[in-house]
Amino acid sequence: MENINSKRLVAYQKNPYLSLLAWFLFIIGSMAVAVELSNLFLKSTIDLSQSELLNLSSEETLDAKTKFVILLAQGISSLITFILPAVLFFIFYNRININELFGDYVRHSKSYLLTIFILMSFFVANTFFIELNAKMTLPESFAELEKIIKTLEEQLKEFTKLLTQFDTPLYFILSVIIIAIIPAIGEELIFRGLFQNIIRQIFGNYHAAVWIAAFIFSAIHFQFYGFLPRMLLGVLFGYLYVWSGNLWIPILAHFLNNFISLTLLYIYQLNLTDIDVESEESLPIWTIIIFSILFIFLLYSFRKYFSEISNRHDRLEESI
Repeated sequence: MENINSKRLVAYQKNPYLSLLAWFLFIIGSMAVAVELSNLFLKSTIDLSQSELLNLSSEETLDAKTKFVILLAQGISSLITFILPAVLFFIFYNRININELFGDYVRHSKSYLLTIFILMSFFVANTFFIELNAKMTLPESFAELEKIIKTLEEQLKEFTKLLTQFDTPLYFILSVIIIAIIPAIGEELIFRGLFQNIIRQIFGNYHAAVWIAAFIFSAIHFQFYGFLPRMLLGVLFGYLYVWSGNLWIPILAHFLNNFISLTLLYIYQLNLTDIDVESEESLPIWTIIIFSILFIFLLYSFRKYFSEISNRHDRLEESI
Protein backbone atom coordinates (compact mmCIF):
# COMPACT_ATOMS: atom_id res chain seq x y z
CA MET A 1 0.00 0.00 0.00
CA GLU A 2 1.37 3.42 -0.95
CA ASN A 3 1.07 5.77 2.04
CA ILE A 4 3.40 8.46 0.80
CA ASN A 5 3.03 11.82 -0.83
CA SER A 6 3.73 10.46 -4.31
CA LYS A 7 -0.03 10.23 -4.73
CA ARG A 8 -0.19 13.99 -4.13
CA LEU A 9 2.37 14.91 -6.77
CA VAL A 10 1.37 17.07 -9.72
CA ALA A 11 -0.58 15.37 -12.49
CA TYR A 12 -0.50 17.48 -15.63
CA GLN A 13 -3.88 17.58 -17.33
CA LYS A 14 -2.69 17.31 -20.91
CA ASN A 15 -1.48 14.16 -22.66
CA PRO A 16 1.83 13.23 -20.96
CA TYR A 17 3.49 12.42 -24.29
CA LEU A 18 2.59 15.87 -25.60
CA SER A 19 3.79 17.33 -22.29
CA LEU A 20 7.11 15.52 -22.73
CA LEU A 21 7.46 16.88 -26.27
CA ALA A 22 6.64 20.39 -25.06
CA TRP A 23 9.20 20.02 -22.24
CA PHE A 24 11.85 18.96 -24.75
CA LEU A 25 11.09 21.78 -27.18
CA PHE A 26 11.10 24.42 -24.45
CA ILE A 27 14.48 23.09 -23.19
CA ILE A 28 16.10 23.00 -26.64
CA GLY A 29 14.75 26.43 -27.55
CA SER A 30 15.89 27.95 -24.26
CA MET A 31 19.36 26.40 -24.59
CA ALA A 32 19.75 27.89 -28.07
CA VAL A 33 18.68 31.32 -26.80
CA ALA A 34 21.01 31.01 -23.79
CA VAL A 35 24.03 30.26 -25.99
CA GLU A 36 23.32 33.19 -28.31
CA LEU A 37 22.67 35.71 -25.52
CA SER A 38 25.68 34.54 -23.49
CA ASN A 39 27.94 34.84 -26.52
CA LEU A 40 26.53 38.27 -27.31
CA PHE A 41 27.07 39.41 -23.72
CA LEU A 42 30.63 38.04 -23.59
CA LYS A 43 31.60 39.48 -26.98
CA SER A 44 30.25 42.92 -26.13
CA THR A 45 32.00 43.07 -22.74
CA ILE A 46 35.29 41.13 -22.90
CA ASP A 47 35.44 40.16 -26.61
CA LEU A 48 35.39 36.40 -25.92
CA SER A 49 32.97 33.65 -26.92
CA GLN A 50 31.94 30.62 -24.87
CA SER A 51 34.02 28.32 -27.08
CA GLU A 52 37.07 30.52 -26.52
CA LEU A 53 36.53 30.37 -22.75
CA LEU A 54 36.94 26.59 -22.81
CA ASN A 55 40.42 27.03 -24.27
CA LEU A 56 41.53 29.17 -21.34
CA SER A 57 43.90 27.48 -18.89
CA SER A 58 43.30 27.45 -15.14
CA GLU A 59 46.88 28.71 -14.81
CA GLU A 60 45.99 31.95 -16.57
CA THR A 61 45.32 35.05 -14.51
CA LEU A 62 42.19 37.01 -15.30
CA ASP A 63 41.39 40.46 -13.96
CA ALA A 64 38.44 40.89 -11.61
CA LYS A 65 36.20 42.44 -14.27
CA THR A 66 36.73 39.57 -16.73
CA LYS A 67 35.98 36.93 -14.10
CA PHE A 68 32.88 38.83 -13.00
CA VAL A 69 31.62 39.05 -16.58
CA ILE A 70 32.24 35.33 -17.21
CA LEU A 71 30.43 34.39 -14.00
CA LEU A 72 27.54 36.70 -14.85
CA ALA A 73 27.30 35.09 -18.29
CA GLN A 74 27.01 31.70 -16.56
CA GLY A 75 24.19 33.07 -14.46
CA ILE A 76 22.35 34.41 -17.51
CA SER A 77 22.80 31.04 -19.22
CA SER A 78 21.43 29.11 -16.20
CA LEU A 79 18.42 31.37 -15.84
CA ILE A 80 17.50 31.05 -19.51
CA THR A 81 18.30 27.32 -19.82
CA PHE A 82 16.42 26.08 -16.76
CA ILE A 83 14.09 28.63 -15.18
CA LEU A 84 12.80 30.20 -18.43
CA PRO A 85 11.51 26.92 -19.99
CA ALA A 86 9.76 26.00 -16.73
CA VAL A 87 8.02 29.39 -16.64
CA LEU A 88 7.08 29.13 -20.33
CA PHE A 89 5.75 25.61 -19.78
CA PHE A 90 3.43 26.77 -17.01
CA ILE A 91 2.30 29.96 -18.75
CA PHE A 92 1.82 28.84 -22.36
CA TYR A 93 1.37 25.08 -22.27
CA ASN A 94 0.04 23.50 -19.08
CA ARG A 95 -1.56 26.25 -17.08
CA ILE A 96 -1.57 24.99 -13.51
CA ASN A 97 -0.82 26.77 -10.27
CA ILE A 98 2.94 26.43 -9.79
CA ASN A 99 2.32 26.25 -6.03
CA GLU A 100 1.11 22.68 -6.61
CA LEU A 101 4.75 21.69 -7.07
CA PHE A 102 5.63 22.88 -3.61
CA GLY A 103 2.95 21.06 -1.63
CA ASP A 104 1.59 22.16 1.72
CA TYR A 105 3.17 19.82 4.25
CA VAL A 106 6.65 21.21 4.87
CA ARG A 107 5.96 23.43 7.85
CA HIS A 108 8.25 21.97 10.51
CA SER A 109 11.98 22.37 10.99
CA LYS A 110 12.43 18.59 11.35
CA SER A 111 11.87 18.06 7.62
CA TYR A 112 14.60 20.54 6.73
CA LEU A 113 17.01 19.21 9.36
CA LEU A 114 16.54 15.68 8.05
CA THR A 115 17.21 16.92 4.51
CA ILE A 116 20.40 18.69 5.60
CA PHE A 117 21.80 15.64 7.41
CA ILE A 118 20.75 13.29 4.58
CA LEU A 119 22.62 15.41 2.06
CA MET A 120 25.72 15.72 4.25
CA SER A 121 25.93 11.97 4.85
CA PHE A 122 25.36 11.28 1.16
CA PHE A 123 28.03 13.84 0.27
CA VAL A 124 30.58 11.71 2.12
CA ALA A 125 29.32 8.31 0.95
CA ASN A 126 29.20 9.45 -2.68
CA THR A 127 32.99 9.95 -2.75
CA PHE A 128 33.21 6.18 -3.32
CA PHE A 129 31.28 6.50 -6.60
CA ILE A 130 33.22 9.62 -7.58
CA GLU A 131 36.47 7.66 -7.47
CA LEU A 132 34.87 4.60 -9.09
CA ASN A 133 33.53 6.64 -12.01
CA ALA A 134 36.79 8.59 -12.43
CA LYS A 135 38.70 5.33 -12.89
CA MET A 136 36.34 3.89 -15.49
CA THR A 137 37.74 3.19 -18.95
CA LEU A 138 35.97 2.41 -22.19
CA PRO A 139 36.71 -0.76 -24.21
CA GLU A 140 39.69 -0.59 -26.59
CA SER A 141 37.36 -0.31 -29.57
CA PHE A 142 36.19 3.07 -28.17
CA ALA A 143 39.68 4.44 -27.62
CA GLU A 144 39.18 7.40 -29.95
CA LEU A 145 35.85 8.28 -28.37
CA GLU A 146 37.43 8.06 -24.92
CA LYS A 147 40.20 10.43 -26.04
CA ILE A 148 37.63 12.97 -27.25
CA ILE A 149 35.63 12.68 -24.02
CA LYS A 150 38.73 13.16 -21.87
CA THR A 151 39.81 16.20 -23.89
CA LEU A 152 36.39 17.84 -23.55
CA GLU A 153 36.20 17.08 -19.85
CA GLU A 154 39.69 18.41 -19.26
CA GLN A 155 38.71 21.67 -21.01
CA LEU A 156 35.60 21.93 -18.83
CA LYS A 157 37.63 21.14 -15.71
CA GLU A 158 40.15 23.88 -16.56
CA PHE A 159 37.34 26.38 -17.17
CA THR A 160 35.66 25.44 -13.87
CA LYS A 161 38.93 25.91 -11.97
CA LEU A 162 39.34 29.31 -13.59
CA LEU A 163 35.81 30.32 -12.65
CA THR A 164 36.13 29.12 -9.04
CA GLN A 165 39.29 30.92 -8.08
CA PHE A 166 37.77 32.99 -5.30
CA ASP A 167 39.83 36.16 -5.07
CA THR A 168 37.48 38.04 -2.75
CA PRO A 169 34.57 37.24 -0.37
CA LEU A 170 32.26 39.20 -2.67
CA TYR A 171 33.20 37.01 -5.65
CA PHE A 172 32.52 33.93 -3.50
CA ILE A 173 29.05 35.22 -2.57
CA LEU A 174 28.28 35.93 -6.23
CA SER A 175 29.46 32.41 -7.08
CA VAL A 176 27.09 30.94 -4.49
CA ILE A 177 24.17 32.78 -6.09
CA ILE A 178 25.07 31.76 -9.65
CA ILE A 179 26.52 28.28 -9.11
CA ALA A 180 24.47 27.10 -6.11
CA ILE A 181 21.15 28.94 -5.84
CA ILE A 182 20.08 29.43 -9.48
CA PRO A 183 20.89 25.84 -10.62
CA ALA A 184 19.23 24.38 -7.50
CA ILE A 185 15.95 26.14 -8.27
CA GLY A 186 16.09 25.87 -12.06
CA GLU A 187 17.27 22.27 -12.40
CA GLU A 188 14.82 20.98 -9.79
CA LEU A 189 11.95 22.75 -11.52
CA ILE A 190 12.94 21.24 -14.86
CA PHE A 191 13.94 17.72 -13.83
CA ARG A 192 11.87 16.91 -10.75
CA GLY A 193 8.96 19.34 -11.02
CA LEU A 194 8.37 18.85 -14.74
CA PHE A 195 10.21 15.89 -16.28
CA GLN A 196 9.89 13.45 -13.37
CA ASN A 197 6.16 14.16 -12.97
CA ILE A 198 5.57 13.72 -16.71
CA ILE A 199 7.50 10.43 -16.81
CA ARG A 200 5.59 9.21 -13.75
CA GLN A 201 2.33 9.77 -15.63
CA ILE A 202 3.65 7.90 -18.67
CA PHE A 203 4.94 4.83 -16.81
CA GLY A 204 2.56 4.93 -13.86
CA ASN A 205 5.52 4.19 -11.59
CA TYR A 206 7.36 6.77 -9.53
CA HIS A 207 10.49 4.57 -9.18
CA ALA A 208 10.95 4.50 -12.96
CA ALA A 209 10.34 8.25 -13.08
CA VAL A 210 12.98 8.95 -10.42
CA TRP A 211 15.69 6.90 -12.14
CA ILE A 212 14.93 8.08 -15.69
CA ALA A 213 14.88 11.72 -14.56
CA ALA A 214 18.17 11.20 -12.69
CA PHE A 215 19.74 9.62 -15.79
CA ILE A 216 18.75 12.57 -18.00
CA PHE A 217 19.76 15.03 -15.26
CA SER A 218 23.26 13.57 -15.22
CA ALA A 219 23.53 13.10 -18.99
CA ILE A 220 22.68 16.74 -19.75
CA HIS A 221 25.80 17.86 -17.84
CA PHE A 222 27.94 16.09 -20.50
CA GLN A 223 30.52 14.75 -18.03
CA PHE A 224 31.12 11.03 -18.52
CA TYR A 225 33.63 10.73 -15.66
CA GLY A 226 31.18 12.29 -13.23
CA PHE A 227 28.06 10.62 -14.61
CA LEU A 228 27.49 7.95 -11.94
CA PRO A 229 27.79 10.11 -8.77
CA ARG A 230 25.68 12.85 -10.35
CA MET A 231 23.01 10.36 -11.38
CA LEU A 232 22.87 8.97 -7.83
CA LEU A 233 22.55 12.53 -6.58
CA GLY A 234 19.61 12.98 -8.96
CA VAL A 235 18.06 9.76 -7.64
CA LEU A 236 18.31 11.15 -4.11
CA PHE A 237 16.66 14.42 -5.16
CA GLY A 238 13.93 12.46 -6.92
CA TYR A 239 13.01 10.34 -3.91
CA LEU A 240 13.15 13.33 -1.56
CA TYR A 241 10.57 14.97 -3.83
CA VAL A 242 8.39 11.87 -4.13
CA TRP A 243 8.32 11.18 -0.39
CA SER A 244 7.81 14.79 0.69
CA GLY A 245 5.54 15.93 -2.16
CA ASN A 246 7.30 19.28 -1.90
CA LEU A 247 9.82 20.63 -4.41
CA TRP A 248 11.49 22.87 -1.81
CA ILE A 249 13.04 19.75 -0.26
CA PRO A 250 15.15 18.67 -3.31
CA ILE A 251 15.88 22.34 -4.02
CA LEU A 252 17.36 22.63 -0.52
CA ALA A 253 19.36 19.41 -0.97
CA HIS A 254 20.59 20.52 -4.40
CA PHE A 255 21.63 23.91 -3.05
CA LEU A 256 23.46 22.33 -0.10
CA ASN A 257 25.38 19.98 -2.39
CA ASN A 258 26.63 22.88 -4.52
CA PHE A 259 27.15 25.20 -1.55
CA ILE A 260 29.20 22.67 0.44
CA SER A 261 31.42 22.04 -2.60
CA LEU A 262 31.99 25.77 -3.14
CA THR A 263 32.61 26.45 0.55
CA LEU A 264 35.10 23.59 0.92
CA LEU A 265 36.89 24.79 -2.19
CA TYR A 266 36.98 28.36 -0.87
CA ILE A 267 38.43 27.46 2.54
CA TYR A 268 40.88 25.09 0.81
CA GLN A 269 42.11 28.01 -1.29
CA LEU A 270 42.48 30.01 1.93
CA ASN A 271 44.62 27.16 3.34
CA LEU A 272 42.14 26.63 6.18
CA THR A 273 41.60 22.94 5.43
CA ASP A 274 43.40 20.00 3.83
CA ILE A 275 40.20 18.70 2.22
CA ASP A 276 40.43 19.10 -1.54
CA VAL A 277 36.87 18.86 -2.85
CA GLU A 278 38.20 18.58 -6.43
CA SER A 279 40.05 15.38 -5.57
CA GLU A 280 38.69 12.25 -7.23
CA GLU A 281 39.93 9.98 -4.42
CA SER A 282 37.35 8.56 -2.05
CA LEU A 283 37.53 8.96 1.71
CA PRO A 284 38.72 6.02 3.90
CA ILE A 285 36.43 3.01 3.55
CA TRP A 286 35.46 2.99 7.24
CA THR A 287 34.31 6.61 6.91
CA ILE A 288 32.22 5.73 3.86
CA ILE A 289 30.64 2.74 5.63
CA ILE A 290 29.72 4.78 8.71
CA PHE A 291 28.20 7.62 6.70
CA SER A 292 26.42 5.16 4.38
CA ILE A 293 24.72 3.53 7.37
CA LEU A 294 23.81 6.97 8.70
CA PHE A 295 22.48 7.95 5.28
CA ILE A 296 20.22 4.88 5.07
CA PHE A 297 18.89 5.46 8.59
CA LEU A 298 18.16 9.14 7.90
CA LEU A 299 16.52 8.35 4.57
CA TYR A 300 14.28 5.78 6.28
CA SER A 301 13.38 8.35 8.97
CA PHE A 302 12.59 10.93 6.27
CA ARG A 303 10.24 8.58 4.41
CA LYS A 304 8.55 7.49 7.65
CA TYR A 305 8.11 11.09 8.78
CA PHE A 306 6.32 12.18 5.60
CA SER A 307 4.32 8.97 5.41
CA GLU A 308 2.90 9.68 8.88
CA ILE A 309 2.11 13.29 7.89
CA SER A 310 0.34 12.06 4.75
CA ASN A 311 -1.70 9.50 6.71
CA ARG A 312 -2.77 12.13 9.28
CA HIS A 313 -3.78 14.44 6.45
CA ASP A 314 -5.85 11.68 4.82
CA ARG A 315 -7.64 10.89 8.09
CA LEU A 316 -8.39 14.58 8.59
CA GLU A 317 -9.86 14.84 5.07
CA GLU A 318 -12.01 11.74 5.66
CA SER A 319 -13.39 13.17 8.90
CA ILE A 320 -14.49 16.43 7.27
